[in-house]
Amino acid sequence: VNSQGVTELSPGEGGVVAFSVNSLADLAGKTGAEISLQFILSGTPVGGGQDLSVSETRTVKIASQVSLSSEALYSTGPFSNTGPTPPKVCEATTYSIRFNVGNTLGDINSAKVTAKLGTNVKWLQAHPSSASQLTYNPETNTVTWDLDRLSADVGFSFPEKEASFQISLTPTASQVGIAPTLVSG
Repeated sequence: VNSQGVTELSPGEGGVVAFSVNSLADLAGKTGAEISLQFILSGTPVGGGQDLSVSETRTVKIASQVSLSSEALYSTGPFSNTGPTPPKVCEATTYSIRFNVGNTLGDINSAKVTAKLGTNVKWLQAHPSSASQLTYNPETNTVTWDLDRLSADVGFSFPEKEASFQISLTPTASQVGIAPTLVSG
């Protein structure tokens, strides 16, 4: 029966069948989640003859949706920070940077987060709970968080993954009156 309620098609006629599938409830947490659909149209010609049958198969892959958030902390967070707030020219102020990541569906292998430190920002240290996953490259002034495997439902059914590190900002006169970028990208 097509969506117009027609159960019989005359030669040359056509119709449309519409349907929807709610994928998340049944597939949450599964690796390589996909839906396989098979369409079969069959019937008997009016006035007799050989039965007709047509089939088509389609596979729909369910994509992940990764969420990433970051925050710069001074008075809270995993490190004791020092220095003037707001920052002052030629005086160092330290900040804690915290990354959080989640994943809705489908495990992701070799996941990495890379961020560039801002102008006049220096890497100080990784938090001990994140030290094995965080690396700093002084040549490119970048921090890389190697998540390895980001499992499905992290940040939803399971806690978000988190990594923290400490940086130092020593602003110059050219940064007076602007909010300096601590971490970007």
